[in-house]
Amino acid sequence: MSNIDLYNISSYNSESSDHDSANTSTSQTSNSIDSNRKLFVWNFMHEERNATGTVVVVCDECSQEYSIKLSTGVLAEHLNKKHNYNITLKPRRFLVQKPYGKDDNTCIEECESSILDFFVGDQISFNTAES
Repeated sequence: MSNIDLYNISSYNSESSDHDSANTSTSQTSNSIDSNRKLFVWNFMHEERNATGTVVVVCDECSQEYSIKLSTGVLAEHLNKKHNYNITLKPRRFLVQKPYGKDDNTCIEECESSILDFFVGDQISFNTAES
């Protein structure tokens, strides 16, 4: 069992090209296939039209069909569970930022307190502040 990094396929050697050439000669591929797929699962799966004419993803190892709408994570899970691969998916990194953090809350509280002191402590009317 080999450990395969799904997003780092540059280390995958000529073995994959042999596998790919066998796949393209035996499968009926659809026009929608992108031949420049970068994800590793596509070295073991391909798209084709099934008996009903629907485009599906087919496992080259066992001919299991999957919907074209599924994520590559599901396809990688199939390869891991059914064919004893160890494909790891690196999570994509998204910038998740809360609008206000703990430090921001402290700053907001200090600002609110200062504004309140300004109006109440100095007895300034709100009408004056609006103009």
